[in-house]
Amino acid sequence: MDLMSDIGWDFIGSLGVFALLFLIVTLGIVLFVVIKLVRRYRQINQPGMPRSPKVVFWGSILYTISPIDLVPDPVYLDDLGVNMAALIYIGHMISRFQQSIAHNKRRIDPPRQLD
Repeated sequence: MDLMSDIGWDFIGSLGVFALLFLIVTLGIVLFVVIKLVRRYRQINQPGMPRSPKVVFWGSILYTISPIDLVPDPVYLDDLGVNMAALIYIGHMISRFQQSIAHNKRRIDPPRQLD
């Protein structure tokens, strides 16, 4: 009977270690993505940038620190999904904004031809 008890505790201990490692790795990934989002902050605050990337940025940050989650807080997969989606969307909007600036600049300043 004592042998079964020891095997059960070993299994629970191993499961706890696995859960702790999973939590640490997931939290590290979430922090990495949040740091990437914060670095994009300057880019989305350029004059003329549409409002939607700013709303998505602040919404993802608020969701990450909010106590209300789709999945209970020890599992950060929902936070990771929201932040990854925000990062992809903001990157897409920044590239569209930079392309429109380049296009408008070419339209305003056409290349000069030499006579």
